[in-house]
Amino acid sequence: MRGIERTFGVSRRTLSAWLKEQENDLPSLEETLQPVECKKIPVLEVDELWSFVFRRKDKVWVWIAMNRETQEIVASACGDRTENTCRILWDRLPIVGWISLQKSSLPEDERSLLGFSCNMHYDLSLYPKWRESQTLFSIFIPTYNRARLLNRALESCSRQTFRDFEVMVVDDGSTDDTVSVLKKWVNKAGFRLRWLKQENGGKPRAYNVALEQVRGYFLVVLDSDDCLVENALSCFKHHWEEIPNDRKPFFSGVEGLMRDLHGGTISGGPLSKPIIDSNYLEMEYRYKHSGDRRHAIRVAIARAYPFPVINGEKEMCESIIFARMAHRYRFRYFNEVVQEYEQLPDGLTARSAWRRWSSPLSFRLAFMELINVHHIYLNPLQLYRCALMYVRYSISGRVGIEHQLRDIDRPFLWASALPAGLFKGWKDRIRRDFFRKR
Repeated sequence: MRGIERTFGVSRRTLSAWLKEQENDLPSLEETLQPVECKKIPVLEVDELWSFVFRRKDKVWVWIAMNRETQEIVASACGDRTENTCRILWDRLPIVGWISLQKSSLPEDERSLLGFSCNMHYDLSLYPKWRESQTLFSIFIPTYNRARLLNRALESCSRQTFRDFEVMVVDDGSTDDTVSVLKKWVNKAGFRLRWLKQENGGKPRAYNVALEQVRGYFLVVLDSDDCLVENALSCFKHHWEEIPNDRKPFFSGVEGLMRDLHGGTISGGPLSKPIIDSNYLEMEYRYKHSGDRRHAIRVAIARAYPFPVINGEKEMCESIIFARMAHRYRFRYFNEVVQEYEQLPDGLTARSAWRRWSSPLSFRLAFMELINVHHIYLNPLQLYRCALMYVRYSISGRVGIEHQLRDIDRPFLWASALPAGLFKGWKDRIRRDFFRKR
């Protein structure tokens, strides 16, 4: 980049902004790969090398996988030298979509090398990178002191018309009868049910724990006070299979609507079209389709985008992972209800203000990324609002002015939002201290 700066006389910030704008127009890596023989498994060579940014102690390891026959790099991942980065590289290998393998294309022993089950009941061309999946859907239920409502959520799972699924419940340190309820369901459930208990750490931590444990191809999140409609999993499966096979590798999943359990009101209203292929940032900031929706997301992709966790905070702006995902993957949004919700006095919606006050640094991170990374999707007014929220949660989280300015890429935008943000940030701190004393 320094060579380009000197050659064309442009600043690094201008060059970075241009590269981000061109990112969506570039072909994916899988589109550029040379075709190989369908019945021949390619030999991949995997290696890692390290580099650094500005200082040697800021070392980053780059993992690459290369096709020995064509000498092409087929996947890469950046991180450290741990198993987690190696797993990210493995999940990015485009083997299924690249070689166009079918179940009958290879002998049984060679199929097992690629992780294909001999008892598979699905056309693998419809499900890129199936690999270690043992079931089509994993329903994840995070719960905290919701024993009285957990039965309803599990009952909605048992009524599903599509039966190839498992349920993973993460008990976030409940002190009520949650364990007793789960033990009863383990004995009587007509589906695969697993559960584990952790110390109270919030929904983001429970989500990350569940990601490491689930065995499904898709992950469906079901809050313990919500319930699935009877054909929810069938809808997810139908709309996923409607996506053309050559485009499936570029989709992270499918997403439907939510409605109020009692009033029947659609959260955010229905979509403007029956089907929309888009991403979170376009839906939220360009098409103005806000409101809660429920998705089925490919587990392999979800594992590459876990929730960031900040010490001392239990909440996180849930849109942060979908905003990060938007630059690479799309969702298919459809105009059908898949889940029903109930707004309770102690629910996430009712506690939204306290969630922001108690975890200001987490929300600060979300708005900082909207400004620094996702700004091409936002208009000037939306950017100003994000800057205001960035200052607000920075002040609420006791982040100094100098630190704020160092972390933001648009100093003039930050300065324009500073007065209003200071007022709101101090107001949040006063409210938080008042409620804690109560």
